Amino acid sequence: DANIPFWNRPCPDPMPRQVVPETGMGATARASLKLFAVRELPIVARDEYRQQLWDVAHSVLSEGKLRVVLVIGEAGSGKTAVVESVVRDLEEGGWAETIELSHQKPPGKEDGYAGAARALIRPWNENRASLTARLRRNLARARGMLDGVVYEESDMLARWCGLLHEEEDPVPAGYGLREVYRFLEARSWRGLSCLVIDNAHWAVEDGDGLAIAEAMLQTRSEGADKRLLVLVTIRAEDLSKDPDLAERIDHLIEDGAERLDLPRLDRKGTEILLHESLTLVPEIATKVAERCEGNPLFARQLLIEWSDRGWLVDTGGLQFGLAPGVNVDAVMPADAEALFLERVEALAVASGQPRRFRDTLAMAALAGITIPKDLLHALAGTELAAFFRGCGLW
Repeated sequence: DANIPFWNRPCPDPMPRQVVPETGMGATARASLKLFAVRELPIVARDEYRQQLWDVAHSVLSEGKLRVVLVIGEAGSGKTAVVESVVRDLEEGGWAETIELSHQKPPGKEDGYAGAARALIRPWNENRASLTARLRRNLARARGMLDGVVYEESDMLARWCGLLHEEEDPVPAGYGLREVYRFLEARSWRGLSCLVIDNAHWAVEDGDGLAIAEAMLQTRSEGADKRLLVLVTIRAEDLSKDPDLAERIDHLIEDGAERLDLPRLDRKGTEILLHESLTLVPEIATKVAERCEGNPLFARQLLIEWSDRGWLVDTGGLQFGLAPGVNVDAVMPADAEALFLERVEALAVASGQPRRFRDTLAMAALAGITIPKDLLHALAGTELAAFFRGCGLW
């Protein structure tokens, strides 16, 4: 659009053909129990798959045509991490801006398309006047003008967020939802926009999840192409158990979507991941890699658990081993689920009221991934409420 001022569109450097190398390899935080748990690990043993996603993004930028990629892998294989690493590099290079639609099971209010719209329009708690003024600035900056339409739309979006004056009518849901598409379209001048649909198979609302990818491909078949990269992550376990889901995936591929199967990390890849997490003594690293092979999340959580319990000690030479008297076989859970159950049981004992803790946790779980503080306090009671808030389960 020639009406948009040049200063509003700083041109990024040309996008390279090779994916940006992962940073942070060999960081000194690996030798610190206080730092390793909060450090974001680099993606290891995934260069091939990151390059494939990068190639697709480059084609969207160069050809200006929509592409949909289905990234399929088992739980813990690192689907989301691989996708986010590529998206982060695209954003840092100035070649794309991204909106992420996440889905959880059970669903939460942040889920899906509506959650993304709320995060985009009202990402933090603010009053009507503050929100309207901020939206007005954002819309004017994106469109290069401050006219009556901008004033009207910023006011309508504030009302869509539920900030209504007396006698004002609510705004239809679709009014706010369209801002997601408009945000992506308004920023495609960078080269492309990116839409990430994480765990799309868990979407429960009509028109959400895979339905968005289906709609995008439908618009392309009708000749309305977009400079948009759509990255969809799906769990392989759900795909194998659900024939209807498998059929939808097949139809998406027939309509032009591309499938990228992400295998679990092999033993060598798991060893590299452990080495980047914390510098364990070789005999412990080998046992952990063997037990956690293929599941990066399990490996990381296991090391955090050992650290929290004081089972890891500095053996010198920037390496860590198990404390005297701690048997590696005795503290090695069978899998990630067993690790979580052991953690919950340890918290129950530490609470001083194990039965009350377990009962409260079971009731709180019915509220979903997130739980209001008032509800948690009512369930736990005054004595346990503070313990629950600080135990790290939410």
